[in-house]
Amino acid sequence: HQGCGTALLKELEKSLKNDCSWLLLGTGDADTDNIHFYLKNGFRMQAIRKHFFDQYDHPIISHGIQLQDMVVLAKKLK
Repeated sequence: HQGCGTALLKELEKSLKNDCSWLLLGTGDADTDNIHFYLKNGFRMQAIRKHFFDQYDHPIISHGIQLQDMVVLAKKLK
């Protein structure tokens, strides 16, 4: 909560802006802190990839909840 993630994201966006129209990323459905961070930084929810985390050989837990779906977020750069 010191602004490092936001600063890194802005640098990434700056470096990609001339070559890419969109920046896409994915995070777990229970990763509410991640989702909040990306929404706060101008991303919008684009899709849900159902059962994405079923492919892992062990459960991934966030906030006491097993991840199941990937939330795909997008931000327009151009």
